Amino acid sequence: MQLKNIDNLNLPERARFYLHKLIQVLEKTLGDRVHSIIMFGSLVKGYATKVSDADILIIVSDDCTKREITFLNRLIMAFEVKFKYLIPPRGIVSQILYSVDKSTGMFISHFIVRKKDFINGNFAKTFQVNRLVAKVLAPNEIVYGSVLCRAKVVFGHDLISERIFSKVRRTQLLKSILMNLVTSLLALCIFPITKRATLYEMESAKWSMLAAYYYVKHDSPQLPILLKYFIERDISANYVKRWMSLRSFYQPDFKFGMLTPLNILKIHIGALKQK
Repeated sequence: MQLKNIDNLNLPERARFYLHKLIQVLEKTLGDRVHSIIMFGSLVKGYATKVSDADILIIVSDDCTKREITFLNRLIMAFEVKFKYLIPPRGIVSQILYSVDKSTGMFISHFIVRKKDFINGNFAKTFQVNRLVAKVLAPNEIVYGSVLCRAKVVFGHDLISERIFSKVRRTQLLKSILMNLVTSLLALCIFPITKRATLYEMESAKWSMLAAYYYVKHDSPQLPILLKYFIERDISANYVKRWMSLRSFYQPDFKFGMLTPLNILKIHIGALKQK
């Protein structure tokens, strides 16, 4: 089975080459038990930067064992290191943060899920996040919807069409407020010990905008449309411009971090007022 929809995505050469190599490994390891490979996020929407994740969802047969999935995860991580989609954690702080990333799904470039768990909308198993986080904090309906509504099947069968997307409840946006505020406030606490703190602030701002927009519009648009939408709704234009600047030229920015919790609240309150 060949790659499809690739020409329409305008992928960077690194991502294109990575996909080809990844599929070769998956076919060699699992054969026809690889049902589908779905790409989502900035690569699909055309606004990826040098540090963007690959954002790939790999759907495998229900008879794949936990041992096989663990082996595949390790194998793919080695490829991610080779293609610079993953920087191996070094030191205690980096290892702790990487564990947090895996528990929440942040900054993770690939996810492997069995077909039944994907079709049934098992959020924790699809994105391999901590079950408690998935149940208490994660706005799973919003994340599922915003991730998959613009996703592209690049290999195998179109299983997105088999998923049923339920109407997003108000409680989902409240979960988004809580999750992103917690992320932002914890990031402020780790500014003295890691240069990655601003990345968590940026991620919480991004997911706030994606969640609020999906709640109102049931869509996940291109970045310029997303940012324009919130600038027109009393979100600081200077804050948004700084977020964009940090995406292209990253550096620690404590002032940006201090402004993030307030803007998270503004983003969500604006969305709640519209429905």
